[in-house]
Amino acid sequence: MARVNAGLATLIFTSVGLLLFMNSFYRSNDTNVDLNQLSDSVDKLYNRLKNDPSLHSRDLKQTEARLPAPEPSRRGFSITEWWQASAILKWDWEKPYEYTCKNVSTAGNWYMCQDKPFTIAKPCLVYSFGIYRNWDFDNHMRSMGCEVHSFDPSIKSEDHVKENGVVFHKIGLAGFDDDKFEARRDFYVRHKQYWKMRRLSTIKKELGHEERSLDILKMDVEGHEWLVLKDLLETGMLTTVKQFLIEWHLFTDFPKRADYIGFLKAYDAMKKLGMVTFKHQFHHRIFDESKLRLQADAGYVNTLFDQGQ
Repeated sequence: MARVNAGLATLIFTSVGLLLFMNSFYRSNDTNVDLNQLSDSVDKLYNRLKNDPSLHSRDLKQTEARLPAPEPSRRGFSITEWWQASAILKWDWEKPYEYTCKNVSTAGNWYMCQDKPFTIAKPCLVYSFGIYRNWDFDNHMRSMGCEVHSFDPSIKSEDHVKENGVVFHKIGLAGFDDDKFEARRDFYVRHKQYWKMRRLSTIKKELGHEERSLDILKMDVEGHEWLVLKDLLETGMLTTVKQFLIEWHLFTDFPKRADYIGFLKAYDAMKKLGMVTFKHQFHHRIFDESKLRLQADAGYVNTLFDQGQ
């Protein structure tokens, strides 16, 4: 895949900005603009620019990491609406990977990068949040010799240790500590449930892992990941994570669209800490105001991870 220079990146972000400005202008004049059309325009523009040889640096050095996306205040245009923030997030989950991992391997239905210095090998510590009925990832990581802790407050099982050594905790991940959190009703929660929720910093303390880094932090928590991300940033927990595997969710009615701009800021802050994509794929990509549904798995390696942790 051709490497893209800084001039191309600037053109892409500027072009996206113009498209968003056009959409904002049309909306302000009560003209109906389909967000899918806007997204398609961005995709076509990106592909055209990417394949224009005149925009590629002839002497660009081989490098694996691409520059992370700039903050909203530095994009060259103003992010003031939920649909703008969601468009930028969507694009980040479908653009070329920021790090080209030469050794991608599967773990259940997730991916991990086995390039140095991100290699996962024992002794390794893995936290997996969100199990439901699929233990494939957890079992695979355990087969590699990792210490694996699995968390899910929605399933009926109580705390236990599986035969293979995977340790299950009936706890949910949140940006707060609460013993009686009333769960949101969704596909996985059909009746009223009260969950025990903990911050990652609290969990690490309770398990005696305060001084240990996480080789993999895997999260699939159905839209609650945004508040968790904010807490991870505030507590500095992400700096101790080597690889971050997550399913991002933006549903039609959850989380609140008024929070999307804050989500984008948190996402950009995560990138500034060194997290870059090596893999991503969509499960649902419906970019429509009345039935928005974005669900994407993404894998990040921490390029600033301190191997001495």
